[in-house]
Amino acid sequence: MTSLLALAAFLFAPGVVLLPGSRLHLEPDARSQSLTVVDVSIEVAPLEERDGWILVTYDGYRGWVRPGGPVPLDEARGGEPPRPPEERPDLLAEARAHLAGGGREIAVERWRLLTDVSDEALLARIQELAMSAPERFRAWWKLPISTANSGPAIVLFSDARRAHAVDPLACGRVRRGVVTAGVVEGDPEATLRSVFHLVGHLYVSLAILGPAAPPWVEEGLADSFAELALRGPGMQEPLGPAPAGSAAPPLATVLKAGRELFADDEAGKALRHAAVKLSRFLWNSGNLFRYYAFRSLLEEVGRGTILGQEEIERGLRTDVETLERGVETLREPPPNRHRNPWRSY
Repeated sequence: MTSLLALAAFLFAPGVVLLPGSRLHLEPDARSQSLTVVDVSIEVAPLEERDGWILVTYDGYRGWVRPGGPVPLDEARGGEPPRPPEERPDLLAEARAHLAGGGREIAVERWRLLTDVSDEALLARIQELAMSAPERFRAWWKLPISTANSGPAIVLFSDARRAHAVDPLACGRVRRGVVTAGVVEGDPEATLRSVFHLVGHLYVSLAILGPAAPPWVEEGLADSFAELALRGPGMQEPLGPAPAGSAAPPLATVLKAGRELFADDEAGKALRHAAVKLSRFLWNSGNLFRYYAFRSLLEEVGRGTILGQEEIERGLRTDVETLERGVETLREPPPNRHRNPWRSY
């Protein structure tokens, strides 16, 4: 009874006060994709009520929130393992403090590279590739890249352990315009791939699609950005087998995944592998219709559309089950080749 009264008060109040830490979800379900976390207390207008959830618009997102104070995500989802920590506004300052000797700052196209790496050849290669990567991506995807300021930063550590100490997420999900990476010892190629994967995250979330991009899309396009930066539009590194130790997640789980997709655990690795595989199937499997349909969906995301399962099925003209069967039959193109959408392999 008390909760019903609280809900009624919540709905019929002049506005809804969202408290810091409250989450907006794609669906009125704690297990659906987490869209964003409220930073400061703010009053918004309730749009709809369903099953104890309220539909609101906040910071460009349209999502569902529960009345009352914030609840930890693992608790809200019924005791799932803890998820990665939330955004920290001082992430860049913390990263600077972990750079050996304070590090130095280098301009990398429109971004800042903060690093303590002393390998001048590696840094010069990063700067060289950064000049052509955005245009390669634009030419392949035909997606506009907005002009960004110089605020976002990539922090590259000479010691990967320092990178992990600053940000325990395994992948470069952008938080406060900052991504972190560590040098892969003895493997400059792997280091370059990691850096440009992270640069891809910056471009996708800040200059191409914006905050509405779901994690699986951001991860898939970051993979594409790195491939185009390092190898060009006629080349591709094979994806390789799924990580051992974790079952492949159902496609519906990948589509709804939130920040857990970027976690440094077996489940996160499996989600990222599945996200990249799905993305490659949609844009690089030799099917011209699928390529254009996926690109149209990306354009919708760029306009602020929340890409849920219904929107995906409508845009691709297929259901998730059929799509999942298609992804499982994907054959990678020959090594060092992008698939041509006009050609079947």
